[in-house]
Amino acid sequence: MIFYSKIIARPHLFKVLKNSGWLVFDALLRGVTALVLGTWIARYLGPEQFGKLTYVLAYLMFFQVIANLGMDGIVVRDIVNLAAVTNATLEKYNYGSKHQLKNKIEIGGILGTVFALRFLVGFFCWILAAGGMWALYGWNSDYFILTAIAGGCLVFQAANTIDLWFQSQNQSRETVLAKFCAFLVTNGLRAAFIFGELPLVSFAVAMFMEFVITAVALGYAYKKMPCGSFWVFDIKRIGLNLIKESWPFLISAISITMYMRIDQVMIANMLGEKELGLYSAAIILASMWYVVPTIACTSLLPTFSLSKSVNQSQYLERMVKLFKLLLILSVSISIFVYCISGELINFFYGDQFKESEVVLRIIIFTTIPVFMGVGQGVWLINEKKSKNYLIQTISGGIVCVILNIILIPKYGLIGAASSLLFSQFTSAFLINAIFDKDLIKMQFGIYKNNSSK
Repeated sequence: MIFYSKIIARPHLFKVLKNSGWLVFDALLRGVTALVLGTWIARYLGPEQFGKLTYVLAYLMFFQVIANLGMDGIVVRDIVNLAAVTNATLEKYNYGSKHQLKNKIEIGGILGTVFALRFLVGFFCWILAAGGMWALYGWNSDYFILTAIAGGCLVFQAANTIDLWFQSQNQSRETVLAKFCAFLVTNGLRAAFIFGELPLVSFAVAMFMEFVITAVALGYAYKKMPCGSFWVFDIKRIGLNLIKESWPFLISAISITMYMRIDQVMIANMLGEKELGLYSAAIILASMWYVVPTIACTSLLPTFSLSKSVNQSQYLERMVKLFKLLLILSVSISIFVYCISGELINFFYGDQFKESEVVLRIIIFTTIPVFMGVGQGVWLINEKKSKNYLIQTISGGIVCVILNIILIPKYGLIGAASSLLFSQFTSAFLINAIFDKDLIKMQFGIYKNNSSK
């Protein structure tokens, strides 16, 4: 009760924790469902068919990153700074008023511009992705059909712009509930497809439907809590500024996707679809933990952005504490999963995926650089060091591609897993040790704050 009273006495902290609670609920729900249903789908399809589906999803991931434009953290930061002035009046939704505050109008301009840019880029990415598969495999191939259907999500993911508004206000409850509805319906469809023994293409339909339903649900949630001004598309004043600041994050996101997914594309081409299915099974069990730092940092970004503008010393202390927490969690998770990797593979997948065990034992240690990499995103956004992030991710991507070319032909899946692990550590730690001494010290909790002197 004493602890609860202390939290209630600090309204801003209470709001953050409450918001984090919804994010944790969403992440746990998605993590458990993805684990159970993902392994169920893998069992149903078998290593070869599952490898084919994974190949298409890895391919589409590149285009999803491009369509997102790398603007999430920047948009949340800018809205937080603008909304700090207008927060007391956000509940007064008088669209016809001649006395609307300039900052409210600016927020509507940011949201409208980001949505329009993402919609247009998403549409072109859909055409490009489908065209690429047609050029490589032809009209009648499973790859083209799966990409043409699932690729429609590239257009509808523009609706996630609404989520940025709710993130900036620490109001994730609305988006969690909206996405939960879409998640529940589409995963019900996936389960029905398995029971009905439907073909592979059905799972591409389910992916497309999830994005469509999510877009509709987010639109409904936004009507309940709008930003207070109309959305407008302002490419000259707002769009170009956002693009100017976000392009390093976009290139970085593409680089991250490269060294997180390029191994899967290369395995499919070098070793075959069955081997990719075995590798992807281990990826599911390893990557389900990645949501932990994402929840924490997504929820805390508005608070850290505000803290930096108010109290630099407190902001730096909080960053060090965040990195310490992420390091302890990631090391603990890695050791735990390593010790029970055999049991996990056997329980979730059965004997046909037994070869995935050795891959999981290696890949699970990517949890450490991933956790620290997500944490450093908060620092880099607030410090406006997007070019540092660019150097990190491009370096990691280059290392991953080179090592995969060398190691996959010689060591197979073990080579691919080792390449991924080394590239992650290169990006999250080695590059920081060379280019950003303060950041690497923060990551290991040895940074001394001299800003208060």
